[in-house]
Formats: sequence, structure tokens, C-alpha cells
Amino acid sequence: MSMRFLIVDDSDLSQKVITALLNKLSIKSDCVSSAAEAYELLQNAHYDMVLMDYMMPDVNGIEAVEYIRNLSISDSESTYFSELPIIIFTADDSFIVEIEKHGKISGYISKPVKNEELLKLIKNFFPDYNTESCEPAKQGKFVIDGIDADPSECIDYLEIFSETADTIAQSIKVALQMNDISMYTIEVHRIKGEARIISANELSEAALELELAGKALNKSYDNGLNEEENRSLIKEKTSLLLEKLSKLKKDIKAYKENNGLSSKLTSTNSAEPVIADTEQYNLSMKKHDKIVRYLNYAIESIDSGNPGNAREWLVGIVDLLS
Repeated sequence: MSMRFLIVDDSDLSQKVITALLNKLSIKSDCVSSAAEAYELLQNAHYDMVLMDYMMPDVNGIEAVEYIRNLSISDSESTYFSELPIIIFTADDSFIVEIEKHGKISGYISKPVKNEELLKLIKNFFPDYNTESCEPAKQGKFVIDGIDADPSECIDYLEIFSETADTIAQSIKVALQMNDISMYTIEVHRIKGEARIISANELSEAALELELAGKALNKSYDNGLNEEENRSLIKEKTSLLLEKLSKLKKDIKAYKENNGLSSKLTSTNSAEPVIADTEQYNLSMKKHDKIVRYLNYAIESIDSGNPGNAREWLVGIVDLLS
């Protein structure tokens, strides 16, 4: 029995982690970064399960599930979209009540996704599938300041985290310059989730506080502070968050250099979907949403009179296309 899952998450690190866990179970997977990409893939390939992040830049997981349930293909597979298991994963427990009461969602799993939780989920939906080969993740010792795990056991994920840190930091700076609290909240939420994956718990908690302040300003959460207090909190603590992020990135680099370690995951596990006959389609599916997002940030930077930021975003686009 061979299976293929679709992972929908705008976090490269989260994609890599889940892909690696599924690989240990001999389950193939394709990864996309937006709901729009997922809709297209689901109409061109057959999947046994969809694992979808709740909080994405375009729509939330519940809205995406609603759309998928209304998709249609050939009459011979008329029940495919209505019966396809769609699991929502989230790093925010406040969404769980809403997810649980939604009848079209098959279930949920908390982020960061843990080995044992993924195993339990698969056994529940596919009881005949052999999951005995998947060993529990090893627990290491405290080595890098700010990471409550042994870096040698998760060097792959640390490297991916380092590669995306500067882009996330730049997104946060642009969001503040534009006074775009929605974009700001999404980006600090991203730090919170990715920091949890690498056991950078102090950084994750700092990002959570700022995320809740952003949600309070967007009137989607009450953290007990008024608007002025939340804006002051964001102004004062965002710089501290970015300092923690920068220091962690430098410490990871130093640890790698001092121990002669390098990532194997990036070169051996591609998150690029393999469902079409042309390489051009695969490339666009993997990078299209990031290019569009960077382009929007560049335009916003130009409109705000900040050509330096715009130049950095355009350089990012060139890197994605090279």
C-alpha cells in the first residue's frame, strides 16, 4: 500500500520537517505554500490525505477546506473531494475550538508536528498501514544558547531556519514601516511556529506575545491591553525579537562551523511537487507564491519612499528565479 500526502504550509521549515517524518514512513508527499496551489494540484493528482496549515497569507485553513469540498472532477470519482481526509495543523490553540466544531474538517494536529502525533493520526485513518519503521525522535542535550535540544540531532532544520531568518526579519520591518498589522501578525506567527520546530522556546514565546498584540489590534483577540498599549508593546519588543533571531542565526552558523556539520536534508528531500510532466510547472508551483509576495512587498516599499527595502525584495525575487 503506497500513499501520497499533500502538505500545504507557507513555512519552508515546516514543509521539510513533515516531509522528513513522512519519508521515514515511506509516505510520499508534495508541498505547496498556498491554498491556491493546493486547489490546482488536487485537480491534477490523487492524494490520500491533505495536511494543511490553519494560518496562511491568502486564506485560513477552514476557508480552504470549504473550497476543496466544493471542487469536482470526473463522475467516477464524484466522492473524492467530499471524502478526502483533510487535517488542519496549527501552532495556535485558540483556533482548536473553531476547528473541532467544523464538520468538513477531518481532524487537527498541533504544530510543531511531533513524530508520535503524526503516527497516531495515520493509524487512525489508515489502520492497515505499517508504521512500525518510524522511530521516535531522539532527545538531545542543551548545546546552543536558546535551543532546548541537541543541534546535532536537528542540524537540517536549523540550517533551513537560518536560511529563512533574514527574509522573515525583513518582512516584519516592512510591515511595521507600512503599518500593516495583518502582515506583521502573520510574520511573527511564522517565527513562533518555526522557533518551536527547532526547540527555540524562548524565541517562540517572545514571538507569541507580539502575535497576540497584533491580533488584538486587528480585533481578533483580547490580550487585556488597549490599542495604545499594544502599539507600544510592538514598538518596544519587535527590535528585541529581531535581535534574538539574529543572534540565534549567528550561533547556529558558529556551531556548524565548529563541529564540521552540514545539512543533508535540503539536498536529499525536495519539497517540490512531482505531479506534472514539465519542469516549468513544478518550478512555478514551488516558488510562485513567494515571488508574488516579495513583489508586493517591493511595491509597498517603493510607495512608502523606501527604495532600499524595495531593492532587497527584488534581489530576493532574482534569487528565487535563478
